[in-house]
Amino acid sequence: MWVVFSEAIMASQCDSSDDQLKNGELFKWQLNGGQGWMDIANDLILEAHYSKPNTGGITLHNTPWGAISIDFQLLQVRHRLDVQVRRLSSPHTAWSWFFKSDEGWSQYGDTDPQGRCSKVNSATLESEYQKNQQGSYQFKFSSYTYQITFRDMHQENIRTGCRRQVKRRPCYLDTQSPVQAALTRSMSAMSLLGLSSAPKWQFSGTGNKWHNFQHRVGTNLECSTDSVLIEAEYRKNPQGSMTFTVSGQSYLLDFATMTQTNTSIGTVRRVRRV
Repeated sequence: MWVVFSEAIMASQCDSSDDQLKNGELFKWQLNGGQGWMDIANDLILEAHYSKPNTGGITLHNTPWGAISIDFQLLQVRHRLDVQVRRLSSPHTAWSWFFKSDEGWSQYGDTDPQGRCSKVNSATLESEYQKNQQGSYQFKFSSYTYQITFRDMHQENIRTGCRRQVKRRPCYLDTQSPVQAALTRSMSAMSLLGLSSAPKWQFSGTGNKWHNFQHRVGTNLECSTDSVLIEAEYRKNPQGSMTFTVSGQSYLLDFATMTQTNTSIGTVRRVRRV
């Protein structure tokens, strides 16, 4: 998918050596046609589209160079050697990792159509990527071993040789619900702490079976939290507590006693961190 954007583009020219974000900015998009880097006005729109893995790029009109097309995968201006584009990024940016599945773009860590969920998530891949952006990472899912090569952004099934495209895109808070925004902030904080993945948080259900906390929307069992959010709160205060909701009912998760309590009816269940 390619997006066309026709609002006024250039906002101001800045010193070409000024590549630092200011005032808590998480990103900034700029163009350079040989006279120094110039901020792109309304770059929130670019960022929103860039965050979507199915968007290949965007065409900007009303620039000093006429209409130009930005390739999001290469971060280059297409068919132009005289204009450059760059995206300045804060170290606090949270990144999402996607692969091209048969059904479309899927985020690592999400549940697949068969109800299976890989332990590898965006936080894991971002941590490995930051260690060596020219390297690779192997993981197992089901009975297969996969390798992600960061240099060319592909995932390969080691046994079958099947290759799939991989994309790394920033989480865009303004397009998310409050719960999703909180999740993004938690993942960003975990990345800054150097964690490759969050421990699993589980609760004891019927028959003493353990179930993972999973964030869900649009179902009869909507849940406002998951392991990443719980781990973030736990690290703030291992003797504290947090609240969350399931199907509209409020629960209190007590880290000191490792229990969750339905605040309406008082039902208590055991919780564990694995």
